[in-house]
Order: sequence, then structure tokens, then C-alpha cells
Amino acid sequence: MMMRFLKLFPSIMFLLLVYFSFALANSSSSLRQLCLSDENRALLQFRQLFLFDLNASRWCYRKYAKMVSWKEGTDCCRWDGIACDAITGHVIGLDLSCSLLHGTIYSHNCSLCHLSHLQSLNLAFNDFNNSRIPPCFGSFTSLIHLNLSYSNFSGEIPPQLSHLSKLVSLDISSFFLTPRCGRFFHNFSNDYNLHSASSLERLIHNFTQLRHLNLDEVSVNSIIPKSLMNLSALNYLSLWDCGLQNKIPADIFHLPNLQHLDLTFNPKLIGKLPEFFNDSSPLRLVSLAATNFYGEIPNAIAQLKSLEYLDLGSANFSGCIPESLGNNSKLSVLFLDNNHFGGEPPSSLWRIETLTGISLSLNTFEGQIPNNFSTHGVLSYLELFDNSFTGQFPHSIDNLAQLQYLDLSHNKLSGPLPSQVFGLSNLTHLDIGNNFLNGTIPSWPLTLPSLKELWLDGNQLTGSINQLHTSSKLQSISSSNNNLRGPIPTSIFNLRDLIALDLSSNNLSGIIKLDSFSKLRHLQYIFLSNNNLCGPIPTSIFNLRDLIELDLSSNNLSGIIKLDSYSKHRQLRYISLSNNNLCGPIPTSIFSLRELVQLDLSSNNLSGTMKLDSFSKLRSLNYLNLSHNSLTGFQLIPTSNMWPSLVFLDLNSNKLQGSLGSLPIPSETIMYYSVANNQLTGEISPCFCNKSNLEFLDLSNNNLKGAIPSCLSNSSILSVLNLQHNALDGAIPRMCSQANGISLETLDLSYNQLQGQLPRSLAHCKFLQLLNLGNNMLVDTFPTWLATLPKLQVLVLRHNRLHGSIGKPRSEVAFAKLNIIDISDNNFTGTLPSDYFKSWHSMTANDRNRSNWKFLTMSSRRFYSYTVTLIDKGLEMELVKILNTFKVVDLSNNNFQGEIPKSIGQLKALCALNFSNNHLTGSIPTELAKLKNLESLDLARNNLSGIIPPELASLTFLEVLDLSHNHLEGSIPRSRQFDTFPNTSYLGNPGLCGFPLSKPCGETEVTPQPSPKLDQTQNLESIIYDFDWKVVSIGYGCGMAVGVIMGNYIYNWKQEAIARFFRVRLGRHSKRLSTRRRGRK
Repeated sequence: MMMRFLKLFPSIMFLLLVYFSFALANSSSSLRQLCLSDENRALLQFRQLFLFDLNASRWCYRKYAKMVSWKEGTDCCRWDGIACDAITGHVIGLDLSCSLLHGTIYSHNCSLCHLSHLQSLNLAFNDFNNSRIPPCFGSFTSLIHLNLSYSNFSGEIPPQLSHLSKLVSLDISSFFLTPRCGRFFHNFSNDYNLHSASSLERLIHNFTQLRHLNLDEVSVNSIIPKSLMNLSALNYLSLWDCGLQNKIPADIFHLPNLQHLDLTFNPKLIGKLPEFFNDSSPLRLVSLAATNFYGEIPNAIAQLKSLEYLDLGSANFSGCIPESLGNNSKLSVLFLDNNHFGGEPPSSLWRIETLTGISLSLNTFEGQIPNNFSTHGVLSYLELFDNSFTGQFPHSIDNLAQLQYLDLSHNKLSGPLPSQVFGLSNLTHLDIGNNFLNGTIPSWPLTLPSLKELWLDGNQLTGSINQLHTSSKLQSISSSNNNLRGPIPTSIFNLRDLIALDLSSNNLSGIIKLDSFSKLRHLQYIFLSNNNLCGPIPTSIFNLRDLIELDLSSNNLSGIIKLDSYSKHRQLRYISLSNNNLCGPIPTSIFSLRELVQLDLSSNNLSGTMKLDSFSKLRSLNYLNLSHNSLTGFQLIPTSNMWPSLVFLDLNSNKLQGSLGSLPIPSETIMYYSVANNQLTGEISPCFCNKSNLEFLDLSNNNLKGAIPSCLSNSSILSVLNLQHNALDGAIPRMCSQANGISLETLDLSYNQLQGQLPRSLAHCKFLQLLNLGNNMLVDTFPTWLATLPKLQVLVLRHNRLHGSIGKPRSEVAFAKLNIIDISDNNFTGTLPSDYFKSWHSMTANDRNRSNWKFLTMSSRRFYSYTVTLIDKGLEMELVKILNTFKVVDLSNNNFQGEIPKSIGQLKALCALNFSNNHLTGSIPTELAKLKNLESLDLARNNLSGIIPPELASLTFLEVLDLSHNHLEGSIPRSRQFDTFPNTSYLGNPGLCGFPLSKPCGETEVTPQPSPKLDQTQNLESIIYDFDWKVVSIGYGCGMAVGVIMGNYIYNWKQEAIARFFRVRLGRHSKRLSTRRRGRK
């Protein structure tokens, strides 16, 4: 045996030697670094450019600093994000996506340029600080995949990238479509541009193998190049927000391998869906949202058998949804919102069992919402708001077990809500607001286990609010603008997750317990305005540290405002406690709210003085309304930069005393400044002239004196100047001189002591709508030169020293838009201006359709309420709100003579006509019977003769008639309307007889005496009626919204409108809760 072993020993030793030789070789090979040294150095050099920043990759679900493993002396092929060729050792793959990189890549000295064998490069989701794409990337001729998306690159895409002929995937996008139905999210943006279609064409013309192309938000700003149709291998194409224009090539829908087509947010891109699709088309996603695509959805849409996602929202599509769309059996998401679709959605649509999300909102769909949702087990998102759907709330929605989002708001749904719903256990958002739902609120909306947002606002719901389940997850509740009554349920104050509570504009009543809000630690928005809540403001509100907005206005809250805990509120920005019965001084603790933006304490009983040094701490304040209180003044002398952000300041209707200069000096940002209806004295400071943003200046109803600063005429933005009811004297400044004053829309200088002539520069006020210079001492002739103002609607020159004849108009459209003209109480002579009657075209339109009525408002500032004082029937009327249908002509108390022209009958829309106290002769023209809207007719104290035309009995809206002190004769016409006039309407006409006079017709006539001319110094009210009313109404026929003013009704309306306007202007929420989504166009 031994001998046999010895013979074999050499052979065994040889085999062992060979074995160990191979083992040693393999061992040395494994110890050798695979990474090439120059590429290793290049990568380490690249690493030195960056810091690690979590925000740089904030959109990544999984992110980490891959470069942490990049250490000198180690094999780069073993580093995170690096892939090497196993044979050559070259780096062929670099994936640094979501690597927290923040820094700058220098495009002409980039160390990555040494990685010439790269096949895949992914730098997505980092922050390269507006770096340019290195042109050397175009030298990576082996590159197959290139992804530079969401990395904050900028500048032009280097044309060298077109050399990458092997590219299969190119992504340099910076937007993405989220998988949920909430639509679009803007994220980290690149700022690429290609400038033109030719640039895009040069970039892609070599990409014959390209399958994936994503250029979202690359600025192409041109048409889609036809060469794109040559990319036959393309299966993914996304050109989101590229500025694409003009018509899209129809062949783009027929690319043989295209599965994903997204052209969203290219509003200048025009096209139609093709009438034909290949049955074999692989299209799975089509998004044309926010483009200018138009036309109808073709029946051929059913040929897209693979279609899963169709978004045509916010485009210009129209017509009906084709029945064939229901044949797309794989359809999962359908967005047709914000178009011009109409009719009833086809029943086949609701039979697509794969639908998970559908939006038909912002169209004109009608009919009932189908009640056959039983088969839609996967539907999670249903949005149908802003249509004309009718009927009741569909009961079958109860079957949608997976439903999470339901919005049926702004439709015409009616009837009560179902009493019970059991199947909506996953519902998080329910919006059925702004319909016509009635009845009480059932318990189920308040007890859904997953519900976070509940909107029931703008319906006709009644009854009380049910108690809520204490385990509710509700974060937002809105049931505003209903008819709910009773107290606020105590269970609401146990909703620990509640963020927003809106119960405004109901009939809720009762006292809110002082500790009610103590548990609502996350509450940010409280809206309880326009109810009947009473008692003091709950002190627990002031312990809510997250509170942002508080609106308790228009209730019956009383007591002192106790804000002892307000120093804790670092976020509180909006406070409205207006229209209550709060009293006492303004609490000093409110001035610790350094973030306060808007404060409205108007229409209360607040008193005392305001400490300016405290107000000066509110550096962010831009809206302050303290009007309609009993504040008496300010402490300390105001400085010029006290409120650097203030835009709106309203102190009107207080008891402010002292000089105007003692009030806060408006900042440069001021737009609206009102201290009207106080007891201020002194002169108007020229400081108002330097406010470049000042649009509204109201100093009316004070005791100001001196001249109007001439510099006010230099403002090019001033829109409203109201200085009425003061003691101002001197001449009127040259308003609208040359290019200045181009914005002036209303000028009211009435009830002052102004002298001189009307400034001819007023003829340049092209936007002037209201001019009131009444009750001054102006000496001039009739301003025919104002006749060309294209927007002038109200002209009041009453009670001045104007003289001469009116003359004839220079054109057929003189004062064409005029609705009210009052030149009474002057010394005009000659005949009545019959030719002007023919040119007042606005008074000839007879429109009694109330749907066309609107208040006289400034074109761009629709909140401002005009106040115009007129005399009618001897009574002073203050028209606080004027409808466009209210037409008045008052030429009374002058020296006009001659006959009443027949052309007066052309003013068919006239509501009030006053020719009294002149020297008119002749008969009353029968043409007055054509003024079918006439409510007041005053021809008293003239020398009119003849009979009262019986045709006047047809004026069925006539409420006030005065024909007294003329030379009329004959019988008084009888009609239902005429029989209501008292005998004072006919006094001083001895020749008249019949009802209501005691003189029957047929008796001997008494020789008529000349009618007395009324002395203009006499008191009109004492001669006609002994009324002490300031304001009277002359009916609804012309829609004049005036009446006997009681309390603060008129000003309350005015202030609410002003506040509402400026809150919008200052960026306040339209719905006030950011969670609510409305149209996207």
C-alpha cells in the first residue's frame, strides 16, 4: 500500500500545487480595486461641491446621503449609487437621486465629464442651485438613461444632448401629477428652455430609440415639431406646461407604442380629439387638462380599450358625454371638470365598475344624480359641484364603501337629507353646500367615523344642530347660511381635532359658556357671525394659541372686550367683532398681537381715546375699522410712519374732536381713509397729496374749513373724493388737469361755501360717474362742456348762483348716460332744454325687469355707496343707494319760461320730474302720460293753464303729484291712483273742480289769481308739509332703495360692503378655509 502511495505522491503534489496556485491568483484578483483611479478622483472631486440638506430632496419618500460612503482609498465601485463594468472597471451607472445634495455644478469644469462610459445618469431630486446642464453630458455616447428632474437646473438645454442617440429614457421635468385625485402639485422647479420648436426638433431628432420623454415645464413656447411623430418607439410622453402653442399634430394620438400622453397646462395649445383611434392603441393615460382643446368627445373614444386615465378638465370641450364612453371598461380616473359640457351624463358612465375617481364639476350638467351606485365598489372620489343637478341626495351613495371624497355642492338638489346612512365609513370629505336642501340635519353626517370635513353651508336647513359623537375626527365644520336655530351644541366643544368652525348666518342663539372653547386646542378659524348669540365673549377663546381668524360680528354680544390672554396668540391675524353691543375702551392687550392683519370693531359702543403708541406696535396691520362707535380722539401726537402696512382706515361716525391734524397720518400704503361724520375742525392737510396709493378719501360731515388743497388735483389714482357738509371755501381745484385725475369716479363737494366757477378741467375726468357740487356759492353758466363725459350718471348743481340759458347740446349724445340731473335753486333762464331731453338716452330706456337692476357703483370698486341729496315735493331726500333704474330730472326753483316741451315724453324711464317754481306757461302736455315709470310729478307754482290731461290717470305708479298754484281748470281726472292724491295737490287753481276738492264741477268759476313765485329763502318744508323726515321713499317701481333712516341701517350696509371688498383685495380667503377647492381655470 505504501509503495502505491509513494508512486502517486508526485502526482498528488502537482495537483495541490496547481490548486494553491489558482487559489492564490484568485485571492490577489479579489483584493485588486476594480474602480479606475481617474474616475475615482473625478467622483471624489464631484463630492466636494455639495452640502447635505434635507430640503434639497424634500419630495422624496426615501432619501439619504449616498455620498457618505464615498471615501478616499476605497473602491468607488462599492460606493452607494455607483455601478461599474465588471470587466473594464469603468463607471457605467451613477444614481444620486434623492441624495440631499445642495450645491452648484460648474458646467464647463465638471469632473463628471471624465465618466465617459456612463450608460445611466440619475441626478433627480436634489438642489443644484440653478446650475447649467454641463454640455459634456452630450459626450456620453453610451448613455441610455438620463434623469435630471426636480434638481433646480436652469438655462438652456445644451444642444450637445442631441448626440445621445442611444437614449431610451430622458427626463428633465420639474412637475408631476400626484396619484390622488387632488390634481396638480407644484414642486421643485427646473428652469429649462428651448426657445422654439426648432430647438426641440434638434434635440430629439437623433432619439430614434427613445421610449420615455418627460420635458415637463421646459419652456418650448412654440408648436410641437412634426419630428416628434418619428419617435415610433415612444411609449411615455409628458409635455406638462411647456408653453406649447397652436394646433397639435393629430398623429400624436396614433403613435403605435404610446401609452402615456400628458399635455396638461398648455393653455395656448389648440386641437380636437381625433374621430378615429386604432383598436390596438395602447393608450392608457390621456391628459389634456388646462389646454385649449375644444369640440365634443368623439364616439371613437370607446376604441381605446386600454384607457385607464382620461383628464380633459379646464379646457373648452362642449356637448354631451357620449354613451360610448361607458364602454371603456378599464377606465379608472375620469376628469371632465371646468368645461362646457351639458345635458345628462349617460347612464353607461355610472356602470364602469373600475372607476376610482370622477369629476364632472363646473359644467352645466342637469338631471338627477343617478341612484345606481351599487356596483361601484372601488369609487373613492366623486366630484360633481357647480352644475345644475336636481332631485334629492342620492341614497345609493350609501353603497360606496370605498368613497373618501364627495362634493355635490353648488347644484339644485332639494328635499331633506336621508335620515340614515350606514356605508360611508371611509368618507373624509363631504360637501353638499349651496343647494336647496331643507329639513333638519340628520345625525349621520355628524357621526361618520372617518369624516374630517363637513360642508352644509348655503342651504335651507332648519332646526337645531344635533349633538356630535365625542370620537369624531371632524376638523372642519361649515353649516353657515342656513336657518338653524337654538344654541350651539356643547358636543362641538369636545371635538379635539377641530380646526375650523363656521356656523355664521343662521339664527343660533343663547349664551356661549365662558370655558366652552378650552378643549379645542387646534382650533384656527371661528366664524359665528350673523346670529343671535348673546352675553359676553367667551374668555376661553382667548386661550386658543393656534387661532388665526375670529369673526363674531353681527350678534348681540355685550360687555367689555377682555383680551388678557391675547399675548399668547402668535398667529392671530383677523378679528371681527363688529355690529355687537360691546362697550368700554379698546383693550390695550390687543396691541400685543404683532401678526394682526385686520381688525374690525365697528358698530359697537366702544368709547374713550385711542393710544397711538399702542397701535404703532401693529406693524402688519393693513385693515382697521373702528367706525360707528363713540371714540373721542387719540392720545399722543401721531407720527408719519405709525402703520407702515395700513391700507384701509375707517373712523367714521364717532365723536372725534379736535383738528384733522391730530388724527393718524396715513402711511404710503393707504388706499381708503375715512373720518366722516365726526366733529373735526381745522384745515385739510396737504399730506394727503403725497399718498400715491390713496383711492378713497372721505372727510365729509365735519367742521373743516379753509381751501381744498390744490395738490389733491395732482393725484392720478384718487377715485373718490368726498368733502361734503363742511365749511370749505375758496375755489374748486383744477381736478383732472391734463393727464392727472384719470381715475376720479366720484367728486362730492356739496354743502360747503365754495366760490368761483366750475373748473373746466373737469371735462378731462373721463371716468367720472358722479359730480355733486350742490349747495355752494358757485357763479357760472350751465356746464355744457361736461356733456361729453362718457360715464357721467349723476349731476347735482343745485342751490348755487348759476345763471343764463341752458342752450342747445353740441351733439346728439350729450349727457347720454345721465340718470340724475338736479340744477334746482339757481337762476337759469330761457326755455326748458327740450333738445337735451332728446339726448339723455339713459332716461329713455324703460326697463322694469328687476333682474337687470344694479346699484350705481364705481366700475372697479363695487362696494362704495353714493349719497346724493335731492329735493322733491319740498322734502330733502338723501339717496344712499341708487339703482341704475332710478331716473330724476329736477329743474325747479329757477326762472325758466315758455311751455313744457313735448319731447319730455321721450324720457320714458323717468321716475321723478320737478319743474316747480318757474314761470312755465301753456298747458300740461299729454306726452307726460308716456312716462309710465313716473312716481313723482311736481309742476307747482308756475303759470300753467288748461285742463289736467285725463291721460295722466294712466300713470299707475304715480305716488306724489303737485299741480298747485297754477291756472288749471276743469274737472280733476278720476282713477284708482288719482283718487289717492290729497286736495293740497290742486290748491291755488280756482278753476279746478271735482274730487278731492270740495267744489263740485258745474259751479261758477272764480277768476284765477297769479300763482306766487316761491321765495328761495323760504323753508320748503314749512310751505308744503310740516315733516321732519330727512329721507323719504318714493316706491319700488324705479327701485330706489331709500327710506326713513332709523339708526345705522344704511351705514351698516355700507360698512359691511366696504369691509367685504377690502378683505378680498387684501388676500383674505374667499371661502376662508384653504381646504375648499373650487374651479381651476
